Amino acid sequence: MCETAYLDVSATHDCHFEVVSDLDLGHYERFIDENSSSNLIINATVLYKIPELMALCDSIVFVTAPKILRFIRAKKRDKMSMSRILQRFKAQKNLLNEYKKSGKKIMVIHNF
Repeated sequence: MCETAYLDVSATHDCHFEVVSDLDLGHYERFIDENSSSNLIINATVLYKIPELMALCDSIVFVTAPKILRFIRAKKRDKMSMSRILQRFKAQKNLLNEYKKSGKKIMVIHNF
């Protein structure tokens, strides 16, 4: 059985407002190359905004939950104001449609 390697793009970038630079993309490509014998999971909330990285993916796992549950989790985890959380929700409104445009296999997980 293959090992699993985990790369968290979301933790190193506020992906809602920042585009990954060429230097950063090189880092991710090296990580992928170095872990090519492993199953690789990339946590990237807005992966569609990094088409070079998305091109390296075989499939996309899209995790969703009811808005109220997402709000409670975000408030607790990120300690953000209500308006900031709602701004984030607005920015994420059509994410699944963006991923469908990629033509990649998409698995939707309902995280209740």
